[in-house]
Amino acid sequence: MASITTNTTPVITLERSIDVGALLPATVVEIDGRVAPLDDVCRGSSVVIAVIGGRGPELVDALGRFSGFCAASDELRGVVLTSEPVTDDVRAACGADVDFGLLTQPLVGEPTVIVADADARVRHRRHLDPEASFLSGLGRAIAVFDGRMPGRRVIAAAPVLLQPAVVEPELCERLLLAADGHGDLVLLDGELLRDVADRVQHRLVPTLRRAFGTSVSDLDDLRVQTIGVGQSLGLASEASRFDLVVTLNAGGYTGGETRFRGFSPDLHDGPAGAALVYSTGLAADHLPVQAGARKVLRLGLR
Repeated sequence: MASITTNTTPVITLERSIDVGALLPATVVEIDGRVAPLDDVCRGSSVVIAVIGGRGPELVDALGRFSGFCAASDELRGVVLTSEPVTDDVRAACGADVDFGLLTQPLVGEPTVIVADADARVRHRRHLDPEASFLSGLGRAIAVFDGRMPGRRVIAAAPVLLQPAVVEPELCERLLLAADGHGDLVLLDGELLRDVADRVQHRLVPTLRRAFGTSVSDLDDLRVQTIGVGQSLGLASEASRFDLVVTLNAGGYTGGETRFRGFSPDLHDGPAGAALVYSTGLAADHLPVQAGARKVLRLGLR
């Protein structure tokens, strides 16, 4: 939901515009008569936001389930954002369990659900559809707040490294194009292999050395992997010290995250081009993709 500029009119676009881990945008909204940036309005409490634009009437049933989900938790604040005043049907579907916010800019894109923490940082997003399917992912997304909500036990975070912008958008697109129609693509040689190795060496290895006090000298089993519905990332190479996963098409799928047994229930994924690195000695649970197809660059480090 970044603000972009066309010829004369600022437009809010939802497509590939909110990265998990990023702050909510400062888009101006009006909630209960208060006009303020969205990130300021939502800061201070865990928030579930349904952004529906002007399509409220066709999403009445979904908004009813959304409202019930928010009402079931005393620790979550529910917000419905629209680009047009809501109809009586929409208000009736949501009852008193959510706040309504009016966007002050035009909006394009599919209805979307966003989960943000008390620091206004995005922890999860997915499409809001007329079915109940979006609720299945919200329960898992809320689990990331363990240790922040009152009365909950703090569990140690897993010792993993998530570094953004290791692979730039242009190289992400080249990798996606090379793998298109080929399933999993193994990178044995050529320009793509050299470019990937260059990014890892210059953008990631120095951070790995600072974070873990160790270095790596070899890259193993470089491939572009496609994970379809019901499939998961699979096991890392046993010969590697670290597993490195770079999401290439963030926003093109739901599910597919990684969590680590014995640590917090955090679900690990990242924006396109970010590298998730963890020791192959950790017990990693790779969750199945629920919709779409996740495409990743994966390799071992040793």
